Amino acid sequence: MTGIGTLLALAAASYGVHYILVGRFYVSTDDAYVRANKHHARRAVSGHIAAIVPADNALVRNGDVIFRIDDGDYRIAVDAARTRIATQQATIDRIAVRSPHWKRGRAGQGTGVSAEAALKRAGLDYDRQQALSTKGFASRATFEVSEAGPIRAWRGEGGAGCL
Repeated sequence: MTGIGTLLALAAASYGVHYILVGRFYVSTDDAYVRANKHHARRAVSGHIAAIVPADNALVRNGDVIFRIDDGDYRIAVDAARTRIATQQATIDRIAVRSPHWKRGRAGQGTGVSAEAALKRAGLDYDRQQALSTKGFASRATFEVSEAGPIRAWRGEGGAGCL
């Protein structure tokens, strides 16, 4: 009987060492299960999540809002676009105000057609440089020269946008 007792003590000791070193880190259960319908959610826009709308374990149907996205970045972009539009409109209004004075002051000098063409070219150059500058493809100095082009053409100071 001592041999069987020793064998049982040795088995218990080896099980205890195995449990302390390895077994205590494993979790098991007999009746755990997850019942869920799996669906993929697609995003229409990117951004930071401001709120999660449904409560935990709530039933969500197709088309329900799940997340609210922080719209701060979009509001800033809209404000910046409105500011750019206002700036462009002010430039157009400034050129339109000066244009009738130019036609009255320069009429009869024989340069009306070429000056009008220079003014149109300066306006097109300004639009092109503004688009390139907005995208980062043109320097600020080049954009400022093209910005002064319509004024120089209106005054008759050489080519529009000349450096």
